[in-house]
Amino acid sequence: MSTISKPKQFQLPRIFPRPMSHYGIWSWLGTVDHKKIGTMYGIVSFFWFIMGGIEALLIRVQLSHAEAEIISPELYNQLFTMHGTTMVFLVVMPLSAAFFNWLVPLQIGARDVAFPGLMLLVYGFLFSVQYL
Repeated sequence: MSTISKPKQFQLPRIFPRPMSHYGIWSWLGTVDHKKIGTMYGIVSFFWFIMGGIEALLIRVQLSHAEAEIISPELYNQLFTMHGTTMVFLVVMPLSAAFFNWLVPLQIGARDVAFPGLMLLVYGFLFSVQYL
């Protein structure tokens, strides 16, 4: 009699598990989850949206009356420029990054973005760029 051996079973490589998460604030600051990073971008964008709204409110208060002397003409020009800069670079661009980090992996069916640690590093650079 001959012995028939079973063929070896091929195992697919396992997906690497996600790193263990911490609790509290460290679960947000050290995360590699694309949804949490997108949410953090959205929170920062909302903060600067409020600041841009305050700048717009000061501009509108100055323009509410003819010959109003609420703020000086130089400060008005600076405020007008800062309002535009705030709304474009500190609101619209981080908000687009928030939507991209949140939605693109979900749309393509991926588990996560390609380099989640890099996304967190870029989010950290956002704060240094904001204060330049």
